[in-house]
Amino acid sequence: MIRRRRSQTSRNVLEHTPDHYGATFQLAAALEAAGRGDEARPLWEKMLQMAEASKDIETADKARARLHSTP
Repeated sequence: MIRRRRSQTSRNVLEHTPDHYGATFQLAAALEAAGRGDEARPLWEKMLQMAEASKDIETADKARARLHSTP
């Protein structure tokens, strides 16, 4: 239930601000945790690009790790 709420909140934020850093990360994580890796993958790719652009090495590493573990 909490995961679903977090997912919906992130979707709502992204509707108004498509490049919201935190909402992109949270939605990717929520989708992956829900077993929806196919939906999470494009968000992890977007997250990786945003993290690299902002020089956020820790988040970029997390996104890379998720991309390598998600088919």
